[in-house]
Formats: sequence, C-alpha cells, structure tokens
Amino acid sequence: MSNLKFPLETSRSISKIFTPLCLLALMGLAAFIRGYDLDRYYFTGDEAIHLILAKIFDGDWVSFCTRESHPPFYYILLKKYMAVFGVESRLGLRMISLISGVMTVGVGFLVGHRISASRCVGLLGAFLLVTAPLLIDQSQQLRGYALLILLLFVLVFL
Repeated sequence: MSNLKFPLETSRSISKIFTPLCLLALMGLAAFIRGYDLDRYYFTGDEAIHLILAKIFDGDWVSFCTRESHPPFYYILLKKYMAVFGVESRLGLRMISLISGVMTVGVGFLVGHRISASRCVGLLGAFLLVTAPLLIDQSQQLRGYALLILLLFVLVFL
C-alpha cells in the first residue's frame, strides 16, 4: 500500500522532469533558429561600424561617449571577446548576440513562471520568445540589442 501514489503527486514528479527538458529543447530550438547559416550574411553598415568602434575603443569613456550615441558596454564586451577568443569570423563575432538571444528564452521562462506561478505559462512565454521574429533578427546581428533585451528580462526577473 505504501507504493501507491496519488495522481497529483505523480504528475508533479513528471512535471519536474518534463519542464526542464522542454525548456532545454526550446533553448536548443532557439539556438538552431538563430544560428542556422548565420555566417552566410555579410555585415550590414551598422554592424561594420560597431565592429570598427569595438576595435578602436581605447578605454577612454569620456571621449567615446561624446562621439558615440550608444553606451560603451557592448563595445567593451565585444573588444574583450575578440581579445580572448581571437575571433574575426562573422559567425564568431555574432556569438554574443546569439548567446544573449538563447539565454533570453531561459530567463523569459523564469519571468513567466514567477509572474503566474505556472510552469505552463513559463513554457508558453519561452516558446513565444523562441519564435518572435524581432528577437530572432536581433540575435543574428552584431549589435547590442539582444544583450539589452536579455538584461531587461533579467531586471524584470529580479
């Protein structure tokens, strides 16, 4: 008799396994959608400007902020990324945006789960983030917008 479990207990234990697997699958799908054939596209004018600014950034915040309308955080991050990994390929340089876009899906699940106290709502929100065309586009560009979206979701979660 002690081995009998109520259906609710069984569904909770299945949900504890099923939810992380679904989230992992959604994040994998997000990585595939955002990263598929990413190096095929050449840099746009804005991406090339961002790359040049990251390369010439010398750490002088004051003079940089007087010349550029964007905050220097993304340029600093991109410059450090290029220095550490020695990346010059289109795919490699866009990895910060791609990783930020994939992580946004995970944080979006956490936000949905916290707001609604439902894992289903969290998974639905994560699915919508996976398939949102604007987020896919921002995750494929050498720009700081995917990182900004991720940081905004983290802020909402906190």
